[in-house]
Amino acid sequence: MLKYLEVNELKFKYCRLCEIAIYIEYSSSIETDSAKCSTTVAEHFMSKAHIRKRDGYSIKETEDTAFSLLDFSSQPGDIKVELKKENEKALKRKSRRLKGVMQELAVSHENASTYPGKELKSENKNRL
Repeated sequence: MLKYLEVNELKFKYCRLCEIAIYIEYSSSIETDSAKCSTTVAEHFMSKAHIRKRDGYSIKETEDTAFSLLDFSSQPGDIKVELKKENEKALKRKSRRLKGVMQELAVSHENASTYPGKELKSENKNRL
């Protein structure tokens, strides 16, 4: 998938009512692309599930075709930079979580080792 994104442009449409992505297989000619795109989108708008959702929200068909479809596309290129950024974000989140866990453990150990107003007598305490 990643090699595909580095070489090819990925285009898809998103239906906000149904919350699904409509992927259109693109070929080399522009005319067939637009024809495939329009038929795929038209098939989705005529599907029973989409019509039920549209009727459930009481949206007109003209409003539906105008506002419920979003276009997305990606530019081909080297995605190693983007992957590196995502990995850095994940590592930062993980380090923040670990810091929080370490602080919680430190507080719990500190509370467990001391009893306020009461001196603990232990043979090993003098060594510390």
